[in-house]
Amino acid sequence: MPKGGSAWLPIQIVLIYVGVQWWAQYFAVVAAGGVVSSLIATFVTPAVPREHLGKFVDKVGPPGWWRDSAGRASRGKMRWLADAWFAGNAAVFGLTFGIGYQLLGQPLSRIIMIVCGTAGIWLTLAATDRARATL
Repeated sequence: MPKGGSAWLPIQIVLIYVGVQWWAQYFAVVAAGGVVSSLIATFVTPAVPREHLGKFVDKVGPPGWWRDSAGRASRGKMRWLADAWFAGNAAVFGLTFGIGYQLLGQPLSRIIMIVCGTAGIWLTLAATDRARATL
C-alpha cells in the first residue's frame, strides 16, 4: 500500500475498511479534490458583469438560451446538438467497450459494442450536420 501523510491516513483507513484498492483510493481523492477546488473557485471569484457577457454573446453568437441574454438558437433547434452529444457518447463508450471485450475474448459482446459504437459515429455526424443546417 502506498505511504501517505497524516491527513491521508484517516481516508486510507476508511477506504481499506470498505475494501477499496489503493489505486481507487487515489482516484477518489483526486476526483473529490477536483470537485471541491472547482466549487471553491466558482463561489469565491466575482461574477462577470452582464455587459461583458452581452458583448460575448453578440460577438460569438453561441447557441443556447439564458435568462437575461439569449443565444441564437431556440430550444427546438438545440435538440439536434443534444442528440449529437448523446450519440457521440454512445460512440465513444461502444467502441471502448468493444475493444475491451475483444481483449477479454468475448466475441459476441465485442460485435454488439462495435456495431453500437459505429452507429453512434454515424448518428453523431448526422445530428451535427442537421444542427449546422438549422443553426
